[in-house]
This record gives sequence, C-alpha cells and structure tokens, in this order.
Amino acid sequence: MSGSTTWEAEGNYSLPLSPQHYLPYSGAAALGFDNITFGWREQGGESLADQLIFAYATDDFYVGNIGLSPEPTNISSFNNPIPSVVGTLRQDGLIPSTSWGYLAGASYYSFPVMAFGSLTFGGYDASRLNIDTNLTLAGGSDQYRPFLLGIESITAGDKEMLPEPIVTALDSITTQLWLPLAACQAFEAAFDLVWNETYGLYLLSEDQHAALVAKNASVTFTLSTGVSNSTERLNITLPYAAFDLKTSPPLAGDGTYFYFPLKRAANETQYTLGRVILQEMYIVANYEWGYITLYQAVYPESSVSPDIVTICAQNATTCISPPSTAGRSRKLSAGSAAGIVIGAVLVFIAVCAVVWVKCFKKPKTKGPLSEVGRGSTYETTSEVTGRVGASDKPELDGRVLGSPRSELEGYYKHDRGASVDDSGYTSGSRRGGTSSSGGGFSPPMGQDRNEASESGGREVRRSGAIDVHELSGETPTMTSPSELMASLPYHELPGSTRWPGS
Repeated sequence: MSGSTTWEAEGNYSLPLSPQHYLPYSGAAALGFDNITFGWREQGGESLADQLIFAYATDDFYVGNIGLSPEPTNISSFNNPIPSVVGTLRQDGLIPSTSWGYLAGASYYSFPVMAFGSLTFGGYDASRLNIDTNLTLAGGSDQYRPFLLGIESITAGDKEMLPEPIVTALDSITTQLWLPLAACQAFEAAFDLVWNETYGLYLLSEDQHAALVAKNASVTFTLSTGVSNSTERLNITLPYAAFDLKTSPPLAGDGTYFYFPLKRAANETQYTLGRVILQEMYIVANYEWGYITLYQAVYPESSVSPDIVTICAQNATTCISPPSTAGRSRKLSAGSAAGIVIGAVLVFIAVCAVVWVKCFKKPKTKGPLSEVGRGSTYETTSEVTGRVGASDKPELDGRVLGSPRSELEGYYKHDRGASVDDSGYTSGSRRGGTSSSGGGFSPPMGQDRNEASESGGREVRRSGAIDVHELSGETPTMTSPSELMASLPYHELPGSTRWPGS
C-alpha cells in the first residue's frame, strides 16, 4: 500500500471468517480504495478506478485474490452497496454478463504446453476445457460454502482413498484437500505419508519426495452433484506433480520442506477441495441462472488461440442466445470474434495483497446455460490469463469478508446508490455517489463496436495477441501487521446471517 500514490485508507477491519462453520482461518485487514489494472495499460489493459480493496495483515493469507462475485459489498448498511470488480465491468458495458470461466493453471507443465491460468469475464475459453466431461451444480445452497458438490470416490491406482461418499466445498481459499480422517489415513498408507502434529502438515523427507516423484502415481476424484439418486459424474485426474509442493516460512516454522497438500478435517463442515484440484478443473460460473459447471481442464500448446464463448445476461435484449434445445453455442464468423484480451499480470497484486468479497447467487429458476458463439459484435467478453504456480499459503478468495462470507458490515462514510441492469442484476453506484444507468451501452444489432463508439458508447479497444507476463511467485511486500494496524482506526464487524437475495 505504501507504494501506491492513489491509495485512500478507510480503516481496519477484522475478518469475520466464522471458523465454527468453515476452515480455521482468521485475521484482520486494512480497508481502502485504489485503482486496479488488468495487464498493462500500454497494451490495452482495462483500468478500474476507486475499487474496494482489503490489504490483510495476517500470516494465514499471503497471496492476493480477486473476488468474482457480481454482488456489491455492504459496509455501513445494506443500503450503501459498493460494486465489485465484476459488477463494475458489467456496469461499464465491458462484459455481457456477470458470469465467468476460470482455470488456476499448473506450474508442472512446460513449454510448449500452455501452463498458465485463464480467467474470462462474461464467458469462458472453450480451448481450456473438455466439453465432453462436465458436471453442473446449483450454487448458494450453503451460505458459508456456496460451491458444494459430492465426492463419490477417490482412487490412486487400484486403491480406494475414500471409505464412503461425502459432500464437500470447492474453494480456492486453501491449497489443500480437507478430507475425513479415514481418507487421510488411506492416503498415508498409499503414499507413505507421516502427519506432523506441530505444523499440521504432511511433511516429506528428501527420500520420501524422490520416491513419490519416481512412482508418479495419479489420483482420480469421481465427483457428483451431491444430490441423492443423481447419476451425473465427473472424473478429475491429477498427476502426482499436482501434489508436489514446498512450504515457505512461516508455514512450517523457518524451514522449507516438501509437503503433501492434504489436511485432516475436524468435522464435515471443513470438507474442502482446494486449489490442488483447480489445477486440473475448469469452472464456468453462470450467475444469470445460479449454476456452475465443472470440466476436466485442457492444457493445449501455446500456439492454440483462445476460443471465447460468451454467456448472455438472463434478460439481455442485445445478446443472442442459442436455441434452448441445442445445448451448444452459436458460432459466428471469424471476423466477428470479439473480446478484450487482457495481459496476465494483475499489477495491483505487486503493490499489496488484496481481497475481494465474493459469493454465489441463489438460483431463481432452473434454466439452460445462455450463451452465444465464439465472440460477438454485440457484447464483450474479457479474458485474463497468467501463469499460476503452486502456492504455499492459503489464498483468500474474497468470500470470507461477509455476513456470512458474502456481506461486510461496519462503519463506512460514503453514500452509494444502486442500479439495475437489463439482466436484473442490482449493483452499487460508483464512488462518490454517482449512480450508474445499468449495464452500459449496447450497440444495436448489426452495428460493431467502432460504430457504437462514434454514436456515444464507450470505445472498447480490441487487442490482438499480446505477451503473457508471468508472476514471479514471490510474496508481495507489505507493511508489517503491527505498522499497518497502528496507522488506522480499528473497527469490529458484527456478524450477520443475511444471504444476498434473501
């Protein structure tokens, strides 16, 4: 934060993580506003002004995250919503919907394989998923853990790791797999693991690590909806390289060790699939209908171009939806392929570690995935790509600052209004109280973006192939917790059981 000339501090807040309902993480953060840029401005990277940022001061979270919820954040009351990143992009008309597609990336792949991660706003990248392997889940069934699914089995070769099916959360806040003790003991037997009580980790000796790398056993997760009598299944297979991680201080004291990213869950509310599985899983979140779809990820060669598929807003009038019976996107001509391809480096992460509020919207009515073909001249899909390596500390995905894990209560002095776009999405107004008129300008049918800009719409720069910049993987430099917390007033945040939309 000290390196930013545009940072405006607002105060310090505790993080209401509700460990009794979730993972045992805690901490505090400094709240403020700053500008963020996706990629480099010189290469057409989008910049968003006055975005709400939480710089956390705790050892539990080291890596910055962008919350992907379209829901605004409420600090002083529910009448003063502050728009999220996705909400701001939607209000500005830069994306056709509040949906997104995400792949964490995997550092164990090497060139020419495209190992970096992918984040697409307003749609997804079809080149990064296996369309024939999918599982669709309804979101919002648990207000503390909105992404719930079933694990039917976990196998390593001919060995069964899970004694019986369980319901678990899918969450990028943690690196590890949080599983029942019996499952952990099965992993111990299959992989020669030893639990370290001091650090709560499965630490490996050099010899153990070398043996496991040489064995190179893969692990397959058979996932389900978690609903009884459902026959839908999805297999996600991870190579051993996905589990080959190293600690860095203070995760295991001052030392650096190889470790296996598996944790013993204290109870069923802690059952969680963390970032380990997200290395081989592509997620499409369709907020318009309240569903997410999971796919086995694909890592093509770097010469393969993104295949962007747009997801339309539920009630959009300017985004063409495919026939409901087709189940496939409408393919447009190559000349009409659209999208803002944004550079890989999230510049603000280098300034300070940040967190954003995210949650998953309750489904209203069941409906099909509304999407349009590979690009569109009517709406814009934005993609963020970047290399993602294995991280040693749990990342805060933004769903923890809430009521519970969705809304933030406490003192806040700015007044903000709200607006509703053509999809029915309610978002907060811009900083300073200026209300937005909704989803932004949408050019009429048959009119391209350049023509729309001349007639009063905001010009959106289309960028072609650009350099992909890799994150260094180093821990962001931050003011120490003591210095950070001494510089600003501190606010306690009362809990709440309100769920957005309820």
